[in-house]
Amino acid sequence: MEDYEQAALADPFARAVSFFTQLISDPSGPAVLDLPRQDVEEVAAERGRELARLLLQAHLDPRARREEAELAALDPCARGALTGGRTRLQRGHHREPTTLVGTVRVTRCVLRSPGQVTCYPADEVLGSWALLRE
Repeated sequence: MEDYEQAALADPFARAVSFFTQLISDPSGPAVLDLPRQDVEEVAAERGRELARLLLQAHLDPRARREEAELAALDPCARGALTGGRTRLQRGHHREPTTLVGTVRVTRCVLRSPGQVTCYPADEVLGSWALLRE
């Protein structure tokens, strides 16, 4: 596992905090002080959206870990009862929906059973954007 991934497990918002720290120090740098106002405004808007995207990603990552832990803790019969007979749990599926602030990576679990439509339990919680904006 990469160092960042280990840090993200400890504090999922660490990357957003680091980005924000850099974001607030950049405008006072000598190179930026000489730029036209509209250039500074454009960079600030772009980097503000990236900060919002990082915050959303930091929110989604612990949700994915919680979903996996909750589903893995259930025995197959209990999973099947909750999902119409789907008992096979597969972890680590990803979608990359486009949101208002940019593309994020949503990690989810899948429940399967032969002859049945695949079930993504997180879709009900995350809402239709997880399905429609890919």
